[in-house]
Amino acid sequence: MMQEYTRLVGVTEKIVFRHEGDNWTVLNIKTEDGQIITVTGNMPLVRPGERLELFGTWQKNHRYGPQFKVSRIRVLTPSERQGIIKYLSSGLVKGIGPEFATRLVDKFGNKVLEIIDKEPERLLEVNGIGKKRLNMIRQAWCQERELRDVMLFFQTHGIGPALAARIFRVYGNRTLELVRENPYRLADEIFGIGFLTADRLAAALGVGADSDQRAEAGLKYILNNATEDGHVYYPQRLLFEKASSELGLKEEVLSRSLGNLKEKDQLIVEASDEDKAVFLKKFYLFETKSAARIRALASSLSHASVKNLDDKIAFFERRRGFDLSASQRQAVSLALSHPISVITGGPGTGKTTIIRAVAEIASAAGMKTFLCAPTGRAAKRLSQVCEREAQTIHRLLQYDPAGNEFKANRFSPLPSGLLVVDEMSMVDIELFYHLLEAFPVGGNLVLVGDADQLPSVGPGNVLRDLIESGLVPTVKLTEIFRQALSSRIVLSAHRVLKGQLPLLENRPDGDFFFLEKEEPEEILETIKSLAATRLPRHYGLRPLDDLQVLSPMHRGLLGVENLNRELQKLFNPQAAGSALAPGDKVMQLRNNYQLDVYNGDIGRVIDSTHDQEAKLLVEFDGRRVLFDEADSRDLSLAYACSIHKAQGSEYPAVVIPLHTQHYLMLQRNLLYTAITRGKRLVVIVGSRRALEIAVANNRSRERYTMLHRRLRGQAGV
Repeated sequence: MMQEYTRLVGVTEKIVFRHEGDNWTVLNIKTEDGQIITVTGNMPLVRPGERLELFGTWQKNHRYGPQFKVSRIRVLTPSERQGIIKYLSSGLVKGIGPEFATRLVDKFGNKVLEIIDKEPERLLEVNGIGKKRLNMIRQAWCQERELRDVMLFFQTHGIGPALAARIFRVYGNRTLELVRENPYRLADEIFGIGFLTADRLAAALGVGADSDQRAEAGLKYILNNATEDGHVYYPQRLLFEKASSELGLKEEVLSRSLGNLKEKDQLIVEASDEDKAVFLKKFYLFETKSAARIRALASSLSHASVKNLDDKIAFFERRRGFDLSASQRQAVSLALSHPISVITGGPGTGKTTIIRAVAEIASAAGMKTFLCAPTGRAAKRLSQVCEREAQTIHRLLQYDPAGNEFKANRFSPLPSGLLVVDEMSMVDIELFYHLLEAFPVGGNLVLVGDADQLPSVGPGNVLRDLIESGLVPTVKLTEIFRQALSSRIVLSAHRVLKGQLPLLENRPDGDFFFLEKEEPEEILETIKSLAATRLPRHYGLRPLDDLQVLSPMHRGLLGVENLNRELQKLFNPQAAGSALAPGDKVMQLRNNYQLDVYNGDIGRVIDSTHDQEAKLLVEFDGRRVLFDEADSRDLSLAYACSIHKAQGSEYPAVVIPLHTQHYLMLQRNLLYTAITRGKRLVVIVGSRRALEIAVANNRSRERYTMLHRRLRGQAGV
């Protein structure tokens, strides 16, 4: 259904705020009937005094009332005296303030803009304007005209002003020349523009649908989509099939274009078992260099080891007041005597105890010890349970977002010692490569995780590949310890792993419940009731702090997006239907090192302001962080979140909707991951049939990766 837009015409009175990064702007316009209206949107070229034709929608801001959000804008030439003066003195031309602007209008009247454009030398007729000032005016006017031409060109082709301004910043006055020459370069070089947008532009510019230019861009587009699905490479047969079905490209054109991309060193093609494996070059390098580094580590004799290890383990046991099991002792011994090792196991099998033992024993032996995890929440939890500092991998490697690089690398490695990486199932091949690059010779690398959880969001299946290769010494923990045996959460999770239904008998004193509901509407209402009243009342839970709703999918009645809308109405009704507002529970969606907030961090909006700049004040675990408009776009409502997004996090209580409308996502490892996110309480609300499908479906989507083969020596490194 087409969005209906409202049309407004008015003169810009004041620029309230403009973000330099993406040109998101708040301004006031005066309409033809004299109303002053607040307008928001991406408006990089708008200046005070300009007459605008705006198309957009009305939105209600909880604090500042109605605002007009722009979708499309057309700048009309200012025609009234005061509008022209305000426009010329707005900073358009350096050196023209209100005084010179008034002189120009006094001299030339309403034709002054036309004269600046077509007869600029006539400006010398104005007292105070000499050749130097004339050249400044002429240069500034030409730059403004070039940018407006670019904006108009892209607007005509459906590319908005924010992206157009970003393109112009990269290409400058050669923008139109370069884009007409190869519109597909936008997909490679401009963040925010993908192949489909570039493809529409290329078609409008007359680029042939079967051209090599389009086929090369199309192949990279399919491969990029494959990496977003977790693949490190893609079989050539499937690559050609997808490019043919989705883009209508013939195999002859695809073969030629694949050859072109190989010659340009953008793709790598390698033989695999049954087909050719096609890699984007950077992922080929991530995988091959990681494999070479692991093989070197696994065979290295240069690493730290703890003397009298049995005595050190016994001392740890006496100090902590409990005995390690045989498998735990084996894991601790392995970690402290090998340059690289893997420790894997499910909930209740003692992984955290092993990390604590390894870290304490290594530190007592004088080894520098580092703990890290992929996300901020996972690092914080690791720090709490081990009672020592833990960092995100990015912070450990000193990631510099400005340069998009890690300062800790092969040329500036980490200090030698013991490095423990928790939640390894979440680490993709790119991050693992950078970790290995910075890991020093002579250190001990201990990789801990649950191989049965969901794999990383990014490409690769690193933990599972390391285990399957057989090259890296591994201890798999299977024994569930006594304190965990009383938890029906732990028992149910392990039953799911074995292909059995979780414990479905609901006990009043239990910590795991299944509420059978068949209809999606009934499931939704039950979740709302559980979150708002039943669980807080019975268990003393704080709804926004202790309870998290986890959904298998984003869309649909029981998807994350709709659940957030419905739960926002319950917990923050004055903000319902609006953007983020005070009182909302929010989640950070990516790492932001300047603000020291990380992917998966959950906070609460404390305040918002639009006085001079649009900002949100958000509290994360007692620490308040101020977000500007650009940074706040990485925040989303978090009354509900996806199971994938909850990886590495634990919550006191978890509620999980499960229905056959989630069919595509009903997988054993997804259900297992969701159950293991709850510490005190897990409630599944849904149909028994959906539960049975998820438990029976052990066919996790295959990921195309060669890391395990490279580690076995069955493929190149």
